[in-house]
Amino acid sequence: MAHRAVFLDRDGVIIADGASITDISHVRILPGVPEAIRTLNDAGFKVIVVTNQGAIARGKLTERGLGVLHEHLCAQLTSMAGAQLDGIYFCPHHPDADVSMLRKECDCRKPRPGMLLTAAKAHDIDATESYMVGDRLSDIYAGKTAGCKMNIQVLSGEHGAKPIVSASVSAAEITATKPDVVCADLTAAVKLILEEEMTMKALILSAGKGTRVSGITNDAIPKVMLPIAGKPVLQWHIEHLKKHGMKDILINLHFRPEVIQDHFGDGSRFGARIRYNFEPSLMGTAGALHGFKDAIDDTLVVFYGDIMNEIDLKKFVAYHKSKGSKATLVVQETNRPHDCDIIEVDQEMRVKAVHRTPGNAKYGKLGNSACYVIEPEVLKYLPAGPCDFIKDVFPKMLAAGEPVFGYKTDEFLEDMGTPERYAAVKARYENATGTAQTDKERPDQNA
Repeated sequence: MAHRAVFLDRDGVIIADGASITDISHVRILPGVPEAIRTLNDAGFKVIVVTNQGAIARGKLTERGLGVLHEHLCAQLTSMAGAQLDGIYFCPHHPDADVSMLRKECDCRKPRPGMLLTAAKAHDIDATESYMVGDRLSDIYAGKTAGCKMNIQVLSGEHGAKPIVSASVSAAEITATKPDVVCADLTAAVKLILEEEMTMKALILSAGKGTRVSGITNDAIPKVMLPIAGKPVLQWHIEHLKKHGMKDILINLHFRPEVIQDHFGDGSRFGARIRYNFEPSLMGTAGALHGFKDAIDDTLVVFYGDIMNEIDLKKFVAYHKSKGSKATLVVQETNRPHDCDIIEVDQEMRVKAVHRTPGNAKYGKLGNSACYVIEPEVLKYLPAGPCDFIKDVFPKMLAAGEPVFGYKTDEFLEDMGTPERYAAVKARYENATGTAQTDKERPDQNA
């Protein structure tokens, strides 16, 4: 499978621009760059540097000296944030080079796309799913010519400098080139890239009546419509998904479906696009997928509607993709294995087995936290009719050798499916927001 990549210009994007960067003492990494590159690493992107090196053509730097400089740069990035560059490509040529053997028009010197194309072939990169980030329009031109899906100009370098041209690309052509978007720096560009990638859908399991909290709902509303700090639980989920760039939301319905549909409509009032599926009889956690099969054509996040969570979905999805996983389960250490499903994993966090409630500590202390990222391939493991992820689907995937992983996090995820747990979650959010529930927000017993 071809890889996604982010191609980076060096000077003005990774390190501060200088008149002539010929020594490690000239290397000044720009603020936020190591962390931004690490974020791309974690998201599963190849990170490739493509840089024109006219200093070599002018005889001010040797290729060996450039290698030493780049070794220093890589060591600094790793030391500062654990960031890794997957490749550095440079062009030593210049049409007016002082070094005669380097005096030539070539395909590798930007604005020509040669370096990007060479890197794409060497690293099995799909340019149409990749990005170019540079400070000059010559970088943008190279990215567009190579077929990159988005070409981002950053303002942290010499973006207003005289355009770099070649015999086949005129100054007018470069000047006429428009970036797809302009960002302040690499940090902002990476944030944009991740948002662009987060176009997947999410499913919020919302069909349950909430028998254990019926004394609070008075059977007037579904449990996902219980109020917390002035708004329904389901609204907290939708806003959390939207914050992480997910606007296409699937919601299954069963008990009092009109309460949910009347409040959220098509989702436009909340900046989302909501699709519903009504289940005449409950289909179970995994069975809910049956009603949305035609919509599940890409990575899907699955929330249990009665579990409040504050998980960083971008990191979660990036981890899932970096593992090449078909299903990834959020897991957390538990001190009550008898009360949850225990997820047994190996040293690489690949799931070995799922042990249903009551769990057993001999298989570890990682409990299922009921938040998943899945791929469309999961659909082929759905039995007909009602079914459950833990009981029916994940065991079949493991038996078939599919890659299933655990994602360990200490972020807040809390079941609010009992009166005591609902009260605790409610208090947490009301204390954080300074919002207390009013009589108007309590379920109407006569509804």
